[in-house]
Amino acid sequence: MNPNELMEEMVYKNSEERAEARKYIALKGIVQYRRVIDYCKVAEKKPTYKKVSDLYRYDKRLRDALYIYLSMVEEFLRACLGNEFEDNENKLVKTARFKNKQAQYSSVSLTLEQLTLKELNEMVLANKSIFATIYELNLLQLNLDAMRVLRNKVGHHNFLFAESYNKCSVDGVVDSTLKHNIINLKCLLPSEFRQGFTTSINACAEKLELFGREIRV
Repeated sequence: MNPNELMEEMVYKNSEERAEARKYIALKGIVQYRRVIDYCKVAEKKPTYKKVSDLYRYDKRLRDALYIYLSMVEEFLRACLGNEFEDNENKLVKTARFKNKQAQYSSVSLTLEQLTLKELNEMVLANKSIFATIYELNLLQLNLDAMRVLRNKVGHHNFLFAESYNKCSVDGVVDSTLKHNIINLKCLLPSEFRQGFTTSINACAEKLELFGREIRV
């Protein structure tokens, strides 16, 4: 499909909207816009450019906000392990990947900084007793893995509403929706940052026409 063909799959209010659509399809890519249009087509055969554009903007705002807080959780997990074991390394349970990297970086905290999120999650689970006052340990593996998948979608700039996610458990409910995964991220944050997260996520919908698609946490 070329840009002109894709353009004809939306309804425009005026020539300015049409020019804007052409510009952003060139900037963001045919495939990205194709996914947003297809998502909108679930509700109507030929969506307006305004609906497609606002949903695209909303998705981008969500990705930007989520990236900040996903990074915060990752930093928090590293800090918990580093603070607990930097001077008590003999009590640290080490995974094979951690041992391999520590051969080069030596310090517990420096080695933790070199781990991928998957490798960090493995270290958290190997030493999960130190998180007993923060998280429900029986759900930790499920919820950390869901967060990792969400982080990968955000990091690769995927259109979040068209993606699939892992199951996670929040308040006794197990689900795999985007909204449930976002709430799971909120619960993994240090408690003092959760209100800021709520404000940030809810603000993503401001001044956009989303027709009930917005996510409130």
